[in-house]
Amino acid sequence: MDSWTIVVAKESDYAGVVSCFSSALETQEEGAKIEEERRNWILDGLLEEIRSGSVYVMKSRRGVIGFATVSHSMEDEFFPLSHRYSKSNVILEEMGYRGEPLTIIKALFIEAAHQRKGLGDEFLHSLFARYKNSSFALYLEEGNVEAKQFFLNHGFFPCGHGETIERGKGPKLILAKRYRPMGLCREPRW
Repeated sequence: MDSWTIVVAKESDYAGVVSCFSSALETQEEGAKIEEERRNWILDGLLEEIRSGSVYVMKSRRGVIGFATVSHSMEDEFFPLSHRYSKSNVILEEMGYRGEPLTIIKALFIEAAHQRKGLGDEFLHSLFARYKNSSFALYLEEGNVEAKQFFLNHGFFPCGHGETIERGKGPKLILAKRYRPMGLCREPRW
C-alpha cells in the first residue's frame, strides 16, 4: 500500500481534487447522486476554498487520493438567510452545543480506486486530531445510506435537518459528533 500524507491543499492540487471528486462520485449509490447543477457549483467553489485554506488533501506518491473541506460557520453551511438563526438554534440545542469551536465537514471524498481501504477512517481521524477542541457537524443527502453509516460508525448521530441555498432541494440530514468526553452532544437516540 502506498504511503500518504494529509496536508492543507495548494492551488497546484486543484486538478487532483477535481479528479478525485469526479472519481468518487462515480461510485455513489443512486440515492446519493449529486445533481449536475450542484456538482458544477461545488467544482466552481473548490479553487476559492483551496485558496482560503479550508481544503485538506490526502496525497500519495501518485498525487491526490482524497480531500476534505471544512468550515466553522454552521449558519452559512446549513441554512438560507431567511431561516438561519431560528433553525440553527434548534440544531445547536439538539447537539448540546455549549459555545465550543464547531467544525463543519463540508465534504470528504476518497478516490474510487482507494475506497474501502480505511483511508476515509484515517482522513476523518486526522480532522478530529487537527480540531481536537471542536465539536463536529455535517449534512448528508437523505439517500446517502453508505455515507450516513460511515459517519454513524465514527460516533456521529442525527440531530436535525437543514436546507441550504446552494444545495437546496429540500432538507438534508444533519449529523453531529460528541468529541470531548464531557458530553457536548447528547447520546445517540437510535
